[in-house]
Amino acid sequence: MKNFLCDDTIGKLMKKLRLLGFDAKPWSGKCEPDRIFLTRSRKRWENYDGESFLIFADDWKSQLKALEIRYSISKEIKPFTRCVECNTELIDVNLEEVKTVIPERVFLSTDRFKKCPNCGRIYWMGTHVEKIKDDFKEVFDADKF
Repeated sequence: MKNFLCDDTIGKLMKKLRLLGFDAKPWSGKCEPDRIFLTRSRKRWENYDGESFLIFADDWKSQLKALEIRYSISKEIKPFTRCVECNTELIDVNLEEVKTVIPERVFLSTDRFKKCPNCGRIYWMGTHVEKIKDDFKEVFDADKF
């Protein structure tokens, strides 16, 4: 699976990559040879000492389409398996473990949850997930979602 390093010019794309299951870290100013550096800055791209990809598009959907053309990332998608905040792989947890920290309406309608073992954020397949899937279907083949 591809790992990405994202500078501050593509913050929204970084979160979308995490939603798709990719390991996407913010760039600290240093080269990380095991990651593909993504940027919209020509200067950073020219000076980066490693694999990099210069992104021209402004919107995240076009940016994802460019990554798909270049790297065929749709073959590696594992949606909703990473924390969008800290990039950690999520773990499955049962209802008993989260019932005191989730809204009651969620407790009554859902019994499958994931948790970030690093930051503690709880995830579930709420109504917002369909909107996210629909957005991704505009970029990738619908059968991925």
